[in-house]
Amino acid sequence: MLHGVHKIKFRKGKDAGRSLVKKALTDFVRHDTLVTPLKKAKVVKGIVDRLVGKAQGKTNADMRILLSMLNDKMLVHKMTHIIAPRMNGRVSGFVTMKRVGVRFGDGADMARLEWIIPPVEVKKPEKVKGEKKELKAPEKVEKKPVKKGEKKVAAKKK
Repeated sequence: MLHGVHKIKFRKGKDAGRSLVKKALTDFVRHDTLVTPLKKAKVVKGIVDRLVGKAQGKTNADMRILLSMLNDKMLVHKMTHIIAPRMNGRVSGFVTMKRVGVRFGDGADMARLEWIIPPVEVKKPEKVKGEKKELKAPEKVEKKPVKKGEKKVAAKKK
């Protein structure tokens, strides 16, 4: 019996809980925001703080830990090259959690996770209005009429 240890547990068991957290973690890193039940948000927030610290280290061991948690090389690249430099100078507290309300279906308390420093959106250049490419109609190929007395000859096979 461990007195004073308050660990958040999920009902469906250890393995199912671990996969729930991994899925929520990858969704958060991919989309930069996550709306999830409060209990799961508290767990994900702590794990994200640890992973951003690993991403700032950039050693091979840290990269392997990130890859084992995120299961995607593109997300590891995003953590190390986009998110970690943006959080430069911070030791912890990379994620903020805001309560959203309750879920309509079952009344579960919901929370939104967001980065403390919002991501910079890159704007794509807009297309100039008024300039449209003219589409050309395909050229029609004329068929030669076959005379009544002639037969169509197929190519001989070798």
